[in-house]
Amino acid sequence: MAPISPNVRFLAAKDPLLHRYGAFAERYFGDDPNTAAGKMRQFAEVLAHSLARAHGLSFTSADDFFAVLRGLDRNLPAEVSDQLHQLRKHGNRALHDHADSHREALALLHVGHRLAGWYHNRYRDPKFTPAPFVLPPNPFAATDALKRDLGAAPAEAAETAAQLAATRGENSSLERL
Repeated sequence: MAPISPNVRFLAAKDPLLHRYGAFAERYFGDDPNTAAGKMRQFAEVLAHSLARAHGLSFTSADDFFAVLRGLDRNLPAEVSDQLHQLRKHGNRALHDHADSHREALALLHVGHRLAGWYHNRYRDPKFTPAPFVLPPNPFAATDALKRDLGAAPAEAAETAAQLAATRGENSSLERL
């Protein structure tokens, strides 16, 4: 099951595979920018195949990603085509050259968000306007909060035990009356 994405959740109902790749890219961004960039490349490839189908172009999953993009170039706005090529090139660098930059991965997440919003508006819901890009949540924030809660647990347990002892003392005083 894909994590919930603050930036591409609108894709979940009609384009679950796009949502999955975008959501996992966001999830991995904090601790593995290389994997995030690779997921964004997969996102772009799935998006390219969806666009090809929408334009009546016949490609199979065995077709080279570059060939699909070249076939789409004359059917898409230049900016969209350029952004798809950008995701392909940077995703390839991440996967083949082991590029591991948070800055680059974040830039790819931004590009993916713009493409997802454009695609959803153009091909799924013409009234749709995407929300602004949100920095993906830090996966370690929940862990840090849990550690703080666990650190506070012994003190809270001691306080509860003291309150219980005080209550027992009050009850025994009342029983003597």
